[in-house]
Amino acid sequence: MLSSSLNLHWAFGFSKDKVGGVQSLCQKDRNALFFLSSHSGVIYDFEQRTQTVLQGHCNIITCCAVDKSKRFIVTADSGIDPIIIVWDAISCVPVKTFYNPHEIGIDAIDISDDALFIATLSSCDPDQAIEQEISVWSWTTDDSEPLLRQKLSFSDYYHVVKFNPSSKNQLVTTGAKSISYWNWDDLRLEHYIGVVSKTDLGNFSGRFVSTIFLPSTENCITATSDGYVVVWENKNDVPSKKSSNTFSTMKIATKVLR
Repeated sequence: MLSSSLNLHWAFGFSKDKVGGVQSLCQKDRNALFFLSSHSGVIYDFEQRTQTVLQGHCNIITCCAVDKSKRFIVTADSGIDPIIIVWDAISCVPVKTFYNPHEIGIDAIDISDDALFIATLSSCDPDQAIEQEISVWSWTTDDSEPLLRQKLSFSDYYHVVKFNPSSKNQLVTTGAKSISYWNWDDLRLEHYIGVVSKTDLGNFSGRFVSTIFLPSTENCITATSDGYVVVWENKNDVPSKKSSNTFSTMKIATKVLR
């Protein structure tokens, strides 16, 4: 992480086009938000009306995430010499930096509920034959390389990645036209592309925007740009694993809501 020759004291705008670019840091003793503002992250205490600007990125920050405890913030950028920074949300200092985690940067990021693992989706450039990748990082260790890295040999571009709150070994990635479910038990990434049948479900429209796991279940929901919500459940003929820490990655769309 590079030091800045200029110190920003107040941000008057935020990166409105970044999905998840505003995150809550609210707790019993704190009323604050975190938001992206170009090359910086900003912690805004709306009770005290103060801002703390987190500086360290040389490129525009493309994505961010906050862990369940609201203690850690993770930010990432895309461009020349991209980095991932893990910040302490209380002391407002960086505690871990990954340099050049992907060739041209990161387009999506998430942090597990226990704050031990980070998942990233890389930026891609078909003109330079740079394929998109998914990676899982253990940021609390001394390793500078990801635990797992796999190229996404799909025609769709994926723009959102999310952990399952109930299992850090389960991930879901969202593309404009497809959803992929991932399991990284035994330090091996396995995936399954969700199946949508408009014949069975009825017509719906719009591109897929984001997917989340429903708490304490194996089900997911995906929102579309036209206001539809697709519900995903496990395939009946593929039983879940017996371990309470893992889930079946085989899912189909069972209903559409609006």
